[in-house]
Amino acid sequence: MAAVGDPNGGAGMPKSARGAPPDAAPPDAVREGAPSRVLSADERKALLKRAVRNLTREARARVQSQGEFEAVLIRGHRVNQRLHFVATLLIIGLALIPSRWFGSGTTGIAAAIAAAGAYALFWVFLALTGGEELNRLSIDEHGRISSVKSGRDPETRADVARVAIPVIAIAISGWLVIGLSRDIAFPPPPACNVPTRAGSDACFELPNIDVLAHPTIELGTDSAPPGGATTSASPVASPVASSTPSAASSAVAAPSASVGASAQPGAPYPAFTVSQTRSIERAIRSLQLILALAVLLAATWFVRRMLMGRWVAFIRPFGYRSGE
Repeated sequence: MAAVGDPNGGAGMPKSARGAPPDAAPPDAVREGAPSRVLSADERKALLKRAVRNLTREARARVQSQGEFEAVLIRGHRVNQRLHFVATLLIIGLALIPSRWFGSGTTGIAAAIAAAGAYALFWVFLALTGGEELNRLSIDEHGRISSVKSGRDPETRADVARVAIPVIAIAISGWLVIGLSRDIAFPPPPACNVPTRAGSDACFELPNIDVLAHPTIELGTDSAPPGGATTSASPVASPVASSTPSAASSAVAAPSASVGASAQPGAPYPAFTVSQTRSIERAIRSLQLILALAVLLAATWFVRRMLMGRWVAFIRPFGYRSGE
């Protein structure tokens, strides 16, 4: 029935006041107090059941207890402090016995302590961002549902991770950009791996040059004919050749000596000079600088989008909740 004096015939009134059933009103309208009449017990139970079902499906909450007009939902999980404490002690205990994981001596102890410290930091992160959140729901006689939350929001850990990981990437890439820029502007002495010799400008040699050079020399030596005189000898015996065996032997020895002279095992193999090594190192540092700059810019853009409340592909922004 339209209200008296309403020229729109009741069009401006809430839907539930125009004769629609109360359970057909959307949950937002129920929370805002749109139904003005007193609801029955069954209607209040139906509205509360619908709200609990929506929270368990969308917010991944678990029902701890539920009465006729009240319900307690729980989200998140408690951090198992005892398990993490035992794991930390176990990592430290590995330093007391020789093992292939951390080695023995002072180096093994330092490595075990560093590993335990890293795990302890991870434990602190879980303890500060983990926990359970209780959500107490209640519905009054007019169908208004109230919610009282206590505990830590389970989305806190995801929010911290979405900002902390790119911040760490910014710190590492920024440090690399500064170091590589300095090395390109003021290059350090090249890293030479060739023994220093007087009058030699050789600095850097690839590890496989020596390995590839030896088979090449041996292949050239084996490919020489074993006896030059036998391949070019005439089938008819010559009395002159038979009467001067020393000349024939010297003719055979000459090519073998020339072949042996081509292999100089004592000669140094080719290597890059100092200037060439510096150019190679500068080119490598330039490529590393480009990659570090790309990571730095991408991480900075990602953090800016997260803090401004904008989505990045399927990653939700910082502080976003599913109810928004």
